[in-house]
Amino acid sequence: MGSLTDRTYCIHNVPPQGTEGACDFCLGTCGLSYSLCFKCSQHWLPQLPDVKYACDLIVPCTVALSPSPWYTAMLQYKRSSRRDDILLVAQVLNVWLSNHMGRVTEAIGGPPTAATVVPSTSALMPTPLYQIVSQQPMLRASVSSSAVRYIGPSTGWKRNYLSPDSFSVDSEEVSGQRMLLIEDTWVTGSTALSTAIAIRRAGAAKLALIPIARMVNKGYGMTDDYKEAIRPPYNPERFPR
Repeated sequence: MGSLTDRTYCIHNVPPQGTEGACDFCLGTCGLSYSLCFKCSQHWLPQLPDVKYACDLIVPCTVALSPSPWYTAMLQYKRSSRRDDILLVAQVLNVWLSNHMGRVTEAIGGPPTAATVVPSTSALMPTPLYQIVSQQPMLRASVSSSAVRYIGPSTGWKRNYLSPDSFSVDSEEVSGQRMLLIEDTWVTGSTALSTAIAIRRAGAAKLALIPIARMVNKGYGMTDDYKEAIRPPYNPERFPR
């Protein structure tokens, strides 16, 4: 496996906040003359008041542009027999944490005291994402597989609705903690945001939400500035916020 900056992987940079065409909330595409994408402006921010304070930091590690090998790897790594896909996802997260844990610490008022992953809505723990996160040297001592779990329903809310009640949180594990919540792919954001709200309602003091990949459709609302900002080679030292 080559380096993360190898153009053959097509790992795209995350656009800096303020880039024309980048959503201020999720850093996806929002087209010209808008500061928020449709999902964030019409669904997530108006839908529940506590989404506004559920996350002290939301920052993706990369953009996965469809179509690209990185986009495909992020979709397939959970079911892939290719060990390289899993290793690549783990490497991206490790490099990002190594470069930016200080910024995460600043955002949540100190080093994370607990970490977990957004649970799968179709598979039990430990998921491939949890296995990747639990092997990260900086997180091994704090990561938990039981802090939050999905309890349903399985359909009906994920596209346009937030449903924090679909997640059960162990308040003893999260109460008063500075939480790091890892997601693999942010497509609409509904599962990740629902999980974050549930964790904060259970008493977490602070929370940083880190999607490994912000999934972006190449043909949807992408400005020239956005295209330029995400252009490979991937630079893991860039921090968009």
